[in-house]
Amino acid sequence: MAAEAFAAAQIAIKKAARIVIVGPAHFTAIREVVAPSMQAFQTPLGEFTVDRDCIDLLNRQKLIEINDRPHIPEHSLKVELPFIQFMSTDCSIVPLLAGCEG
Repeated sequence: MAAEAFAAAQIAIKKAARIVIVGPAHFTAIREVVAPSMQAFQTPLGEFTVDRDCIDLLNRQKLIEINDRPHIPEHSLKVELPFIQFMSTDCSIVPLLAGCEG
C-alpha cells in the first residue's frame, strides 16, 4: 500500500527540494509537534539529510519543538524514508512527529 502511494507521488517527489513528513508518535506521549535535532537519518540507502534551516525556522516561530526522545524509538517516519530516498536523492526532509497525550 505504501509503495503504491509513493509511486503515485513519484513525479512530485522527484521535483521536491524539501519533503515534510509527519507521523504519529507511537511510543512517547507528546502534545506538540516535535522535530529531531539530528542532521541526518541513516537508511539502508545511506544518509538522508534533515533540513535544519526549515526546522530551526519552525522552532523559532514556536510551531514545533526540538525533542529527540520521541524520535529515538519511533518507526512511523523511518519506514517511509527509503521510498522517498530511492525516488529523490536531491531533497532534504523535515521529519515531524505529532501526538496527543491521553
